[in-house]
Parts: sequence; C-alpha cells; structure tokens
Amino acid sequence: MDVRCHDDDDVVKAAKDWALVNGLVARTSNKLEECPTDRVEFVPFTLYPTEFPRSAYESVVSIQPLVNQLMLKVSRDGDFLKETLSEAGKVDDFTGRLLELHDIVQREGCVQNVELGLFRADYMLDVNRCDAGGHEAKSCKQVEVNTIASGQGWIGTACSRLHRYVLEEANLLERIADLPVNNPLEGLCRGMLDAWKMYNNPSAAILFVVEDKPRHIGDQRQHEYELRRQLGHRISVLRRSLGQLSLCASLSDERHLLVDGKEVALVYLRSGYSPSQYPSEAEWNARLTLERSRAIKCPNVGMHLAGCKKVQVKLAMNGVLEKFLEDEMDCRRMKNFFTGLYFLDSDSESIISKALSHPDDFVLKPQREGGANNFFGEDLRSKLESIRHSDERNAWILMDKIRPVVTSNQLIRPDVADNRPVDVTSELGIFGVVLSNGEKILRNLAVGHTLRTKLAKSNEGGVSSGFGACDSPLLVGDSKAVL
Repeated sequence: MDVRCHDDDDVVKAAKDWALVNGLVARTSNKLEECPTDRVEFVPFTLYPTEFPRSAYESVVSIQPLVNQLMLKVSRDGDFLKETLSEAGKVDDFTGRLLELHDIVQREGCVQNVELGLFRADYMLDVNRCDAGGHEAKSCKQVEVNTIASGQGWIGTACSRLHRYVLEEANLLERIADLPVNNPLEGLCRGMLDAWKMYNNPSAAILFVVEDKPRHIGDQRQHEYELRRQLGHRISVLRRSLGQLSLCASLSDERHLLVDGKEVALVYLRSGYSPSQYPSEAEWNARLTLERSRAIKCPNVGMHLAGCKKVQVKLAMNGVLEKFLEDEMDCRRMKNFFTGLYFLDSDSESIISKALSHPDDFVLKPQREGGANNFFGEDLRSKLESIRHSDERNAWILMDKIRPVVTSNQLIRPDVADNRPVDVTSELGIFGVVLSNGEKILRNLAVGHTLRTKLAKSNEGGVSSGFGACDSPLLVGDSKAVL
C-alpha cells in the first residue's frame, strides 16, 4: 500500500521540525570541523514507515529471548571461543588482543558473577527462496547479532514516535494501529538499572565508555537521561573514553573500579568495538582494567567475543547449536533464521572458488562491528583474491548474500532537497536484554526494535556509519503461528 499523500512538502517540513525539536539528532559533521560540540542536525529518516509482514516481525521478536540465552551461554564457554577464534586471532591483531584479555580474566578468576547483555539481532527480509508452489517466498534471515555497543535504542524509540506524528499529519490515521508499540530505550535502561541495583551500592556510578568525539550524542545521552527518569532521583553517570580511563581509572585492593576516585557499579561500553578506538597500549590497558574489575561489564569481553562473525559461522554448523540449546525445537526455530555461512580455512577452496566465480552471491565479512567493513561484488573478488593464499583469510568469513525485498520510500536527509521516492531495502534490528547472576537468569526478553533503510543500490546500510536512514515497520498481513 502506498502511504504517500499530495501534501508531502508540508509533511516533510513538519517531520524535520519534529526530529530537531524532539532530539532525533546527531552532531553536525563537515570537512572543516569534525563533530563540532555545539551544532546538531537531524538523523536521516524515511518520511513514511515501511511496510513489513506482521508474521515475519512477530517471528523475530519471539525468537529474541532464545538469541539472548544463546549469546550468554556462548560467552561463558571460554574453550569454545578460543577454539573458534584462535586462527583469526593469529592474523587479526584486534581479535588476538581481545582473546588475550579474555585469557587473563579467565586465569585470574572472575570477581563479578552478575552479567548484563544488551544485544541487537539484525535481520533482512529475504526473497531467495521459493515455496512448494514455486512462488517467491519471504523469510527473515539473520545478518548478525551485535553484542557490544548495540546502539539506536533512542533512535528506534524516537523514530516510532516520529512516524506516528507523520501519519497524523498526512491524515492517515487508520494506519497508526499498524505501528507496533516500541520503546527500546526504556527496556534497555531498565536492564541497566536492574544490574546497577544488584551491585548493591547506591552511591556507585554507571560508567559510559564513549569515543573521544562522539557524533551520535543524541542516542547515547538519551540513555543517561532515561536512567535518571526511571530511578526518580539523580544517579551518577560518568562518561570517559578509553584514553581518559587510562589516566583516571584504577582498582582498589578488592578490585573495585575507581574512576577519578568514584566507585563504578556498571560499565556500559559504547566504544571499544573497533581497532581505531585503541590507538595505543594505553587504551588496551584501560580495557584490561575494566575487565579485571568488580564492576558489572556490559558487555564483558566474553560477550564481546561471542558477537564475532566466526562464532556466527560456527553456530550454524551441524551439531554445534545443540551444545548450547538443549531443546530440539529451539534449535530448529533458530536455524530457520540462519543463512549460508562459511569459514575461509584450509578446507574452504570450493566455496572460495564459487565466490570468485559468482561474487554477487556472497558478502565477505571481517570480525568487525560498526559498518563499512564488508566487501561486495567486484570488491569482494579483488579482496578474496588478495587473501586467498595467505593466512589472513582466517580473519574473514563468507556469507550468502541476502536478497532483500525492495520497496519505495522517501529518504529525508540534512541539506538534501531531493525527497522523491526511491527504491529502498530495510534491515530490522530486535533489541534484547539478558541479566543473570551466576547460572540463574533473572531477566530475558525482547524490548523493542529499530528499522534501518537504505537505497536499494547501496550495500552498506548503517545509520550510525552514515549509509542509511532510520525507519519504522508498518505491519501488514495477518499473524501466523510463530516459528
């Protein structure tokens, strides 16, 4: 159904104002002055919500607690992580350093049994398959599970509110009921506060580990504000980069984490997922201090490693998922969302040859988070040729390229006057919270979603990395039995 109306220009102006006034913003970035601290612009967004099958949406929401449980169990299995990632760690310094941190923590013994995971599982609506009648079939396929810096909690919340407002402005009131209720910010922050309370020191702080010059300040700061709103009184929230922590963080004799002398109960990492965020040994030493401390880490280094792409490949192999999920039905449900995933080890010549012959059928991925790291098409062929006969290929994986549903929408971007409808594809992220104390899981649920939409001709699609626009699913069709 086409939701556009004849008053689009007025709706665009109203939507831009709403985004600016209500905090759907990021710091302005330009060539002359990167991320000035006193200027913001609205985050790119789609003018209207994008139609999404209701049954597909409900299926990925229902599976999220199982995803949470799986990632928690994987993060605790040090032998599995080491076995899966050791070859990558030999040729990829970043993965290798994370494994070193994990090994140090394992040898010393963990001093904090409380674990908090704030995850985001990403899916695309795939049209590769055909049903029994030979007709095109659509199903959600998992792109990845983000276990560190799983951002856009506020963006997901705000974009749902924006699109409710847009539908009102466009006099499309009958479609508002098809926007699913969505407030991931509230759910994510409730998980953080539950963990903070379990530390049992009301004067201890929550530490946000951030970049030196964070651009997406709107999404990050809203977590801080929501924490204070939920608690009903002031809570101490510290914001430090890894570089700053190298100078101001220390451990007490009992391994309490102290930042500028203030005890920290919970460490929330919104940075630390990319090699560029560790420009020197000082940043690695700061990360080690965090990991060795009694503070609750979100995520700890085990959870960070559980989100690596080679772990994703391993879990898709025959018999592996069953080691972590005891119920056979749960395993079948999870596997319905997997797509083809492949190691690039010594036994992978056949899949490498296939990818070189048909590069448009695959995606080449490193062990990275943050977007703009993948290779497609002819770039994939060139990169794969360059690493084919070297050990470096152990740091990469191949994934079958998902063929997403193409729809039409209008991308509203700062300083771009052309708002005509264009062909787009979307990626749905489901947020999950898992909180445990030892073997006991205390909280495990899906808490909301975010939809990111990009030009159909674009390979990368992250909003934070500058390739996509925030969006909302407009549910269509009937509910069906959940997979």
